[in-house]
Amino acid sequence: MLQKIRSKSGSLVIKAILVLIGASFVVMGIGDIVRMMFSTPPVAKVGGTKIRFQDFYSQYQTSLSNSLRRGKEVPKDKREQLAREVLYNLIENTALLNEISSLKIMSSRAAVLESLKTIPIFFTDGVFDPERFSNVLSQFGMRPALFIKDSEARLREQQIFAPTAVGIQLNKTYSKILKDVLESKRDFEVAFIPEDAVKITPPTEQALQAYVAEHPDKYLVPEVRRAEIYIFKHDELTKKIEVSQAEVEEALREMLAAMVTPEKRVISTITCSTEGEAEDVRASLLQHTKNDELKKQYPNTKFEEIGTKEKGEIAEDIRDSIFSLGEGEAFGPFAMKGSKFVIYVVDKIIPAYAPDESDSEAMNKLREDAKLEVQKGKLVAVLENIKNQIDDALSAGESREKIQQELPVSVVEVAFSSNNEKKREEIAELVEKAGISEMAADTFRNIVLDMGEGEDNSVDANGASAAIRLAEIVPAHPSELDSIRETAQKDLMKAKMVKEENIWLQNHFLKATDDPAKWGEAIKKGKCKTKVITIQTSNLFRGGAGNALFSDVDQSRLMLLKTGQVTQFQTVDGRTVVVRAGAIEKDMKAVFDGERTELMEKVLPPIVEIADEAREQLKQSICSGQDVTINEKSLGKITKTEE
Repeated sequence: MLQKIRSKSGSLVIKAILVLIGASFVVMGIGDIVRMMFSTPPVAKVGGTKIRFQDFYSQYQTSLSNSLRRGKEVPKDKREQLAREVLYNLIENTALLNEISSLKIMSSRAAVLESLKTIPIFFTDGVFDPERFSNVLSQFGMRPALFIKDSEARLREQQIFAPTAVGIQLNKTYSKILKDVLESKRDFEVAFIPEDAVKITPPTEQALQAYVAEHPDKYLVPEVRRAEIYIFKHDELTKKIEVSQAEVEEALREMLAAMVTPEKRVISTITCSTEGEAEDVRASLLQHTKNDELKKQYPNTKFEEIGTKEKGEIAEDIRDSIFSLGEGEAFGPFAMKGSKFVIYVVDKIIPAYAPDESDSEAMNKLREDAKLEVQKGKLVAVLENIKNQIDDALSAGESREKIQQELPVSVVEVAFSSNNEKKREEIAELVEKAGISEMAADTFRNIVLDMGEGEDNSVDANGASAAIRLAEIVPAHPSELDSIRETAQKDLMKAKMVKEENIWLQNHFLKATDDPAKWGEAIKKGKCKTKVITIQTSNLFRGGAGNALFSDVDQSRLMLLKTGQVTQFQTVDGRTVVVRAGAIEKDMKAVFDGERTELMEKVLPPIVEIADEAREQLKQSICSGQDVTINEKSLGKITKTEE
């Protein structure tokens, strides 16, 4: 019967039957719960944010289910207490979300997605699998979108709580470990292959051709883009823009008005504890006693600078009096709150300023500046007009020579490669040809590298604008052997040398492991020259201050070898050598093993405890700072869902 209903469910009749079946469930009581969930007023309000009854009910049911899965069903007489615990937790979380919102704390969805891609449970064959991600979440009753949204919320929470767990008792432990690491040093004995032990003959033409064919990417000619760039510099165009005398005079009037400044006073205050002391200070000021001397005479007084003020910036009841004073004169004392007496002092008078319009030389200079400002205001329209004219000319197939004759532009034809090594010289070439800034040339180059063949574009950058046409893209292609013969031959001979050196070293040092006698025997048999070098960890952080035989990266790898371990390395000049590690002054494994017990047993437990306590205190503090109201009537309806 059910199968028949399913097969016919697309018909209007069956849809009506299904609606009636749903309605009957409502009549039978399920609908009462649904109606109650969506009609019941919010169960609480936190700082203006409502906690809906349906959200509260959902959390409550989840808590009941979790208890049941753990084999601890919550008795009915304890369910009201559980409901309140759920509600209080919702209140704290809502307060936290309000705080996050008010602080405008953001989380990066990209960062969340990247972190999810590192979780092994979502991997297939060691790689993040989106389908597995969805399947795993569905097994736990979660949808990917909600899971990602919840992860973003947790990331925002961490930005508030993380500082409570940082720096607590860890500094001392890790500082000790770091000190031991930096001070550690050890000796290494390096054995060099005799110069006549391995001999390499130049490759044949056939071998060289085969080697280049096997490594096409290594000898590719980079892609080249040939572009026509029509450059028009802003300064040159600005000076040619015509403006009327009326426009210049209007701009000049605006400039003159902006240059007018009212008289100002540099004011400070002296606050005294008693009226008598204030009168004494005032008397000293009248005798032109300097502040440094006053501070010595009256150590309990407070000297404070108010700053430079216009008349309108001072309180109305004292502004006229203060602006009637001369430099060094005082006004007061006045009784203030807290039984204090204050004196206002004018430290300096800054006269009002207005341009001297009778100074013809200065006014002519200002008039030129005003004209330039008007021209700059019209530059945008001029630039747009030139770009449109160039676009029209290019679309009509006009030659660049004709465009250059008719428009105020300089034309540069440049071949840009996508090879970064040639970037600087290409930009230098463009700068030299067009007389523009290097930064503008760099911008133009990047635009060209993003364009498709035959495309047009325009750009403004650092005092210059340009219309760009990408005329041709020459794809990357393998080099002709003749052009790279010398480089390829060196590479092939080096590869053969490394291979032969490895064979020689395997034959002579295969058994030279951690036994000093066998190491010495291999050195003697191979007639190898040796050298002892010392590496200290702290030198590796100084950018080449360590031993010059190996790179800093290789020196770091050497420090990780076991005592007596023998291994091959490449020197900075490309030689293959064998290295035997000596004893380390401070064995890092022993250092970390020794610290691990203290870290796990003594340091981390109190950190976790302190961090948890700090987190709870912070949540309570955030919650207490917001108005919280609980609707007891709505909360009480939870018992109705149990009946």
